[in-house]
Amino acid sequence: MIAIYARQSLDKKDSISIETQIELCKKEIGDEPYKEYVDRGYSGKNTNRPQFKAMMQDVENGVISKIIVYKLDRLSRSTLDFGELMDALSKHNVEFSSTREKFDTSTPIGKAMLNIIMVFAQLERETIQVRVQDNFRMRSAHGAYDAKAPYGYAKTKVMVHGKAVSTLKPDKAYSLMVKKIFEQYAYTSTSLGYLARTLNQQGIKSANGAAWDSCKLSKLLCNPIYVKADAEVYKYYRAKGMEITNDIDDFRGQYGCVTYGQWDRAKNKFAQLSGLTLSIGLHEGIIDAKTFLACQYKLADNTQINNTGRGKHSWLTGLLKCGCCGKAMKVMTYKDTATFRCSGAMNTGLCSDSPSIGMHEIEEAVEREIFAHVARHQELVVQKRKEEDNKAHNYKIAIAKLDDQIANLITALADGTELTMKYINGRISELQKQRDILTAELQQHKNATKQQGDIKQFHDIINLWPGMTIPQKHEIAMMLIRRVEIFCPDPNAGIGGMIYAYADCFP
Repeated sequence: MIAIYARQSLDKKDSISIETQIELCKKEIGDEPYKEYVDRGYSGKNTNRPQFKAMMQDVENGVISKIIVYKLDRLSRSTLDFGELMDALSKHNVEFSSTREKFDTSTPIGKAMLNIIMVFAQLERETIQVRVQDNFRMRSAHGAYDAKAPYGYAKTKVMVHGKAVSTLKPDKAYSLMVKKIFEQYAYTSTSLGYLARTLNQQGIKSANGAAWDSCKLSKLLCNPIYVKADAEVYKYYRAKGMEITNDIDDFRGQYGCVTYGQWDRAKNKFAQLSGLTLSIGLHEGIIDAKTFLACQYKLADNTQINNTGRGKHSWLTGLLKCGCCGKAMKVMTYKDTATFRCSGAMNTGLCSDSPSIGMHEIEEAVEREIFAHVARHQELVVQKRKEEDNKAHNYKIAIAKLDDQIANLITALADGTELTMKYINGRISELQKQRDILTAELQQHKNATKQQGDIKQFHDIINLWPGMTIPQKHEIAMMLIRRVEIFCPDPNAGIGGMIYAYADCFP
């Protein structure tokens, strides 16, 4: 069967439609059976497209003999992806053709020409991407705001130099809530967690309709979109290493700011803002500069330790989940005491039945389960190895018997007649074929057994565990366990129960 693939990122007047692509491809087919694979609204910068994946699955299943596209860049604009695609098609003996570019993919020259075309296709894509980024930066530098409106604002249009550009206007209802959040955090001892719980208990939703948590609140509080930017705000962000497109005279305490660029997540986001650019926006700010800066200083004093996903206090970081709400369990330390608490209870206040358990207590419980799990697997591996050894032994016996039969027949050839020699040679040939088959199966069996790994590595886990560092234990735990859910009906009763979801890491 022939596959017709068509793709269109957006319905533009100057782009060829999906329907036209398919009709042009049909002219290349004739009366042969075909199937259409269509991806609407997907970019060609990668292959993460549903119909493309479905087509490649049919290729692997042997359903497709040829792929036809209107133009090569419909398939992919990435030279890397295209190269991998050509390798996959070659592996499954699938032909490829384009209605616009006529090349024979079976010849080296044809393949080279295809690669050249894809290089230029990728160059075009990257050029367009840079152009779009430059345009965004230019618009942002002039105060425009093209992204989704943040909490407390609504989108609107204003005329700038005779052109309509997107900006923001305060939403009366939600802007009052923004002021309340900033003032309560700035001028009281309220923590982010307590503030989140209060908002949730009052039934106040965040911008996406979800519950508030510490992360959502910190992002709102440190966003300069809200500040009525004055000279002090200018000095603050200049000291943080931000590039500022406006002069200090433009910071008049009326308009908010827009930023663009990417956060360097390896750095403390409240302490280091280099790499970002800030401009005075076209929208009015909601929060006065004094209140906004008070929040920034408080956030800086209460910054959390960067989460590397490897754990600093416990090797169970990232694995423990609350059995009541499903949120992550986090380590809380006070003096010399460390406990695991539900982040849903701390950050949102939406988990009232969550457990609070000593860190060392739960580490010991999970440690025992890991050792038991490894021991159980060791027993299974030993048993399986015995079975595999017996199977290999049977192969060797069968091959040895065939060798004996072949040797006897070869001996019989010396005393045979012309008639019997013909029979004996035929019989030897049959036995040799049987021997070749058994030899190949034995080799496959050896390769499969070898891939199962060495049982010694699992003994090493138990033997070396006491001397491992927290990161080393965390790496092992992440290999063996996907998650541990903790259920505790009585928060004061310790570990009431745990459910383990094991990773498929054992051979």
